[in-house]
Amino acid sequence: FIPFPEPTPGLVAIILLFGLVPTMIYAWKVGTPSLKRWWQLNSFIPAMFFVHGVVFSSFSAFMLGFHVHEKAIMTAIIPLTLLATTS
Repeated sequence: FIPFPEPTPGLVAIILLFGLVPTMIYAWKVGTPSLKRWWQLNSFIPAMFFVHGVVFSSFSAFMLGFHVHEKAIMTAIIPLTLLATTS
């Protein structure tokens, strides 16, 4: 008895792209010169966004990936240690 159908690699790739959309939109806003004023008002640091974006993308790839090994979580945990030292 299998409770869920087995996903195909193509379906998983589409789901992963949807999972990465929030980071891609946010990165677009940070990198667009006409939209930079909004993060300057909130004391936002673009370099910290990069680390947050890498961690979010790594976690998304780990959670939504088709064939993921346990060692793949290291791609998210190692950059997360940089955030742990700043909070």
